[in-house]
Amino acid sequence: MIPIPDSVKLKRNKKSEALLLDKSRKWLEREERAEGIHASDILNPRRAFFQKLFPQPLEDRQVTIFLVGKVLHGFVLGTMNDKVDLNITDEGSSFSEELGLWYSPDWDKGDIAEFKTSRAFKEPSSIEDVKTYLEQLLIYMAAKHRLTAELWVLYLNLKDAQRRTEPGFRAYTVTISPDDLAVVRQRIISTRGALEAALEAKDPSELELCWEWLCSERMCPFWHKCKPPGRYEATSA
Repeated sequence: MIPIPDSVKLKRNKKSEALLLDKSRKWLEREERAEGIHASDILNPRRAFFQKLFPQPLEDRQVTIFLVGKVLHGFVLGTMNDKVDLNITDEGSSFSEELGLWYSPDWDKGDIAEFKTSRAFKEPSSIEDVKTYLEQLLIYMAAKHRLTAELWVLYLNLKDAQRRTEPGFRAYTVTISPDDLAVVRQRIISTRGALEAALEAKDPSELELCWEWLCSERMCPFWHKCKPPGRYEATSA
């Protein structure tokens, strides 16, 4: 053990923090997305509408959250390929002519898999607990006409029997019936068409609301522009 001398002082350096945040933001935003509708736009079409018309940089909170996820994507998926490259964090974008959108599965080597990181303390006990992950995975399954796929999650704060927190992998096989996949496919096409029409008319009123946990003044920079019906009035009353 090294004793800490009394002369040692500790002072927060906000200038260095700003530099770290700025460099991280530039690294995350370095990739240019292909023009058009993307799978993520289907999940929250109203947010996609406003982001396309009124582009916003990543918020500070998003930078640090996305940075952790992006780096872990690079490492974990790199180990699956026996070669870690932090500049490659998914399989790259593909375009579905049928769905009319771009999509980027994390893993597409024989099987489709989506990798996520989570700060939850408990592993999921129901489909509802991973609903948002499944919605994204179902888009990939629809695009690839797959009835089976994998969901891989690295939980960063799982608690063991002694209440200690430790990272842990959980992997799940996801299946769907052909009829239900056809329904999902039509829902995707319908949502994409509604988003394209909204963008052309510059009117989001016919678009469905975003995920409820994402739809608030604290979580969305477009809250006062969007004024989501039924939610905005409730918080402004």
